[in-house]
Amino acid sequence: MDNLAAIERRLTGAGSESHLNEVESLYGFCESEDLRVVAEALKAIGRVLAHHRCGLRSSADSGTEATLGQWLRQHTEAYHATLVRLATSASP
Repeated sequence: MDNLAAIERRLTGAGSESHLNEVESLYGFCESEDLRVVAEALKAIGRVLAHHRCGLRSSADSGTEATLGQWLRQHTEAYHATLVRLATSASP
């Protein structure tokens, strides 16, 4: 879980916009057999998305805003799809 926390720190810390693609590694933790790891990964993804959503509201740069907005939409959809998949799975 230390790796998961380190990834989350990179995705929410200063200069995190340059690490946005690393969110994919958080989704990788969702494939774990350990439900505690899956739960922590899902919580971390939610916190990363919330962090960047707040940053988007305060952004003055329209280019960054458009790119980040698209990234947020894509990953919010992926996050919800992951939650649905977990909820409907016969063996979580």
